[in-house]
Amino acid sequence: MDNRKLIINCVKLPFGSTLGVAGFLLNLCVALSRECELIFVLKEIDSFQNSPARPSIEKMATEIYSFEEASVLSENWKDKCIEILPHHFQGSLFCDRSILICHDLHAFDIPWKYNDAIREEFRQNLITASAVVTEFPRTYYRVEEIAGITLKNLFMVESPLMMDTSIFSGKRSKKKNPQPENLTFIFPAQLQIHKNHESLIRALSSVKEKYNNVQIICPGSSFKKDYTEKLHELAREFGVENNITFPGRITDEELLDLYDTCDGVIIPSMAEGGAYVAFEGIAAGKPVAVNKIESSEMHLMAVGAEVIWFDSENVSDTENAIINLIQINGEDWYHRNSIARDRISQMTWDKVAAKIEILISWLNAERDRPTLEVNKDGWNIEYI
Repeated sequence: MDNRKLIINCVKLPFGSTLGVAGFLLNLCVALSRECELIFVLKEIDSFQNSPARPSIEKMATEIYSFEEASVLSENWKDKCIEILPHHFQGSLFCDRSILICHDLHAFDIPWKYNDAIREEFRQNLITASAVVTEFPRTYYRVEEIAGITLKNLFMVESPLMMDTSIFSGKRSKKKNPQPENLTFIFPAQLQIHKNHESLIRALSSVKEKYNNVQIICPGSSFKKDYTEKLHELAREFGVENNITFPGRITDEELLDLYDTCDGVIIPSMAEGGAYVAFEGIAAGKPVAVNKIESSEMHLMAVGAEVIWFDSENVSDTENAIINLIQINGEDWYHRNSIARDRISQMTWDKVAAKIEILISWLNAERDRPTLEVNKDGWNIEYI
């Protein structure tokens, strides 16, 4: 038996749209590929040819198969390999043993987007996986309560940056009182209703009365064409079409450039697995404003971060958050987040891969079941 051969099941992973999930999986697989053989299974090979993930996958994969090809080969994998399931809507297809990555609780947090059948699929996928892993404190602590299930083999891992924005922290502006008319803020997110871009549009209509040249850039792919059009129409209706822009999906290099040149990050999202965008802003040395939801609070508490909290469902509160970012002493906030930046830098993909490899050894009966030890705030994760 090859104890280090993993089947990476990407049948339900559209790399072009699920950027966070895809980013987590690809970074993890790069680290796992140093010790494991990775066999990628994709829905179809033809669409993969133009996928942005293709170069990365081809570099690390031992083999790449379509679902149709893998279905023929799966009998050879069934009891010999371990299947990696990249998200909670992907059930096991090829192996008796599997490790599922559960990123968030959107199936329950966003009731208008998911129906009962999808929620039941979520439950069954978690229950039938050999082990469930999450990178977010709220998902770890609340998934059983919120989903109404019991998981015997639930584990947590670190949440390293998917792109290294820390390279910009030393280049931050030294200005104590920056000129607000030159400020630009960013909100990277796919254009979905729960990301709540609408709150920024409505709040900007009041902010521009005092700070007309303040701009918010919102890079992110379109989810539904009609909703993207609605956001543009709303910006025109509120007279802020020159203050908020939606450049669509951009490259990693272009996004890194925005983190480098922006003056702050604002996140009005109403549902998240954690606070990855806030982490990226903090690591870049920027002040960050975040809608106060439990998942973001718990994730940011784990690294000891300080941010501007606001209620994005309240237009006045969102307006105040933007004004606070405009008026903030960036140097002061940079120093307030020194502990957070240090903790974020300590989270690496090699550490995550090492924990997955411990689970692999356990599922291969090479060691006892690991016990998770973690501080009450979700920091300092150890398997013993």
